[in-house]
Amino acid sequence: MDTFFYHSVNVATTVKLNTGEVGVVSQVFPGFPLRPIVRVIKNPAGEELKSPYEIDLRKEMNITIVKAV
Repeated sequence: MDTFFYHSVNVATTVKLNTGEVGVVSQVFPGFPLRPIVRVIKNPAGEELKSPYEIDLRKEMNITIVKAV
């Protein structure tokens, strides 16, 4: 098992989501270290988005961080 899941993420950490998208952590919440707001910057094909958007992982429970990149 990847030890990443035992640690919190920090603002500006680049992460890969289970959706295949890549994003940058923009806000971390006390008590929810693995459910931050992530600014999605690449689609699942690895292409940079022209219009990045944010996902609040506290609200999108089906989306998770799979690793830091």
